[in-house]
Amino acid sequence: MRYDAITLDTNIFRQHGYRLEGGLLGLLSQFKTGSVQFVLSEVVFRELNNHLKVEGNKATDALDRAIEDVVRAEIAASAEAASLEEIRNGKLGSE
Repeated sequence: MRYDAITLDTNIFRQHGYRLEGGLLGLLSQFKTGSVQFVLSEVVFRELNNHLKVEGNKATDALDRAIEDVVRAEIAASAEAASLEEIRNGKLGSE
């Protein structure tokens, strides 16, 4: 039997840590050209988008807590703490 399309369910993305550009999920880029197409259903697309938002929020919250801990414990100088906050806010390196 010949197939001309492949698709994945949300749980596959979760299993691979939502690493869309690396690991096994990154190998899907091989289907950019050729006769086999990668098809992502609208339902899976929405679920994946929601999961990525949740995971992003969790990571941001963890970073916020870590920065607060560093500042509270006075582990870093105030300039270093300010740099950490710039990283969190996405300002460092975006110039």
